[in-house]
Amino acid sequence: MESRYRGGGVSNILRDLRLVAVLAMLMGMVHTGQATEHALAVFDLEDRRLIEQAFKGVLRYHPIHPEAIEDPEALLALDEPAYVYRVIPESGPDRLEAHRYIRKRETPDSGHIEYRLNDEESQRLALPDGNEVVITGAIDRKEGVRTEFNPAKPLIPRGLEPGAQRRTSTWVRVMDLDKPGRLRHEGELGVTLTHLGNLHVQIGFGEFDVYLLRLEAQGKIGPAKIMHRQYYFYAEDTGLVAFVETRKITAFAIYEKNERQAMVLEREESF
Repeated sequence: MESRYRGGGVSNILRDLRLVAVLAMLMGMVHTGQATEHALAVFDLEDRRLIEQAFKGVLRYHPIHPEAIEDPEALLALDEPAYVYRVIPESGPDRLEAHRYIRKRETPDSGHIEYRLNDEESQRLALPDGNEVVITGAIDRKEGVRTEFNPAKPLIPRGLEPGAQRRTSTWVRVMDLDKPGRLRHEGELGVTLTHLGNLHVQIGFGEFDVYLLRLEAQGKIGPAKIMHRQYYFYAEDTGLVAFVETRKITAFAIYEKNERQAMVLEREESF
């Protein structure tokens, strides 16, 4: 499956968000009968509403023929240049972030990949045996913590069929960045990765055929209960084209925080 039509424009067709629910039920957010038959049941109305609200009209899509994941590394697109993404928060102004992959070698035969999200946050990725991409940890420089997942969270597994899920539990340790032996919090998360199908998406940077993956995590770390949902839009040989996440954190029955943001590929980084 190839990305195509790079550089095309897109019109804002979702100005009235109340219309989204009606369009989703009547048309499945597609514009032809041929595309409707490719929509998967796991990509339900709740997913569509959340995605459409989060992107605020800057991304439009329709389902295409679903395919299993054949080449996880091609979806990660490690050799592509750094990208600039437009981050769309639930409220407040948009902002731009430059993302890049940095290969790290611990030994001549092993290493990991640092996915630098911005100046403050990074994810630690690995490709065990080339069969899947997993998330082994994360760094938050602003909070001064490093997070470890054991076992690693699945992200892009080879052979995952449309509509299929990968379920696991992971033990989470949150450590001090400056004092690696100091444990701040720990706990367990239940993780579910779902292949929601394939879409043709249009954004300002161009048009792409993508795999849509939903990663959900729920559990308790320290005193906090966490519900985290992420949607990854991956195009072969291009990488991450768009992204949505929602997060709900509650603690001690008196604290609750809800966050939502989206992100779309804006341009290649120029140095």
